[in-house]
Amino acid sequence: LLLDDCAHEENLLAAKGLWILAFNKDNKDAIKKTGCVEALKSLHRKSTDPALREVCAGALWEINGGGHDRSASKDPKTTAGGHVMISYQWDVQPEMLVVKERLTE
Repeated sequence: LLLDDCAHEENLLAAKGLWILAFNKDNKDAIKKTGCVEALKSLHRKSTDPALREVCAGALWEINGGGHDRSASKDPKTTAGGHVMISYQWDVQPEMLVVKERLTE
């Protein structure tokens, strides 16, 4: 996939798949070794479809370290805690504070 002779839908699905896989550091490293980065760049340059160009750009951004690593963490220090942001109306603030406390436990 990600070749000139593939159907548009095949390229779109392949690029989406790479984008999703790139959220894991191990996958990201493997993707970089396979030549997929060059294929995504070429497809991004050649395509006139905005959706395909967006998917290619997103995949490239994630592969090149623009996003967050969503790999499963083995270190309990990095999995505990964290930041929780909740948007709410003022009249339900007491309930939302309880929700926040439960999420951060």
